[in-house]
Amino acid sequence: KRLNENDTLEKGVQANIEKKVVIPPLPFDLAAMDQLILDTRITPLDSKPLDQLSFCLSSLRAEITGLQKQMDLHTTAVHTSSRSWKTVQRGVNDLNE
Repeated sequence: KRLNENDTLEKGVQANIEKKVVIPPLPFDLAAMDQLILDTRITPLDSKPLDQLSFCLSSLRAEITGLQKQMDLHTTAVHTSSRSWKTVQRGVNDLNE
């Protein structure tokens, strides 16, 4: 028994906890979810993040070098093409004279 907010006696109600709790089957594979959590976990600090950063920067340098070579080849092709057209234009002008 306890007092309620009006200071009157009130009988407490006890829940029947004898019933078994039934957990329905899960709509997914729990073991697969645990493995997914393990696979996507953030690696601890001892995973050498500076090595990963160094590898990333090396990859970036290699990518920039490759792009620079492509630009050099393209620039050479444009200059060669421009010279060829100028030569053709001079030849046409010579023929017209």
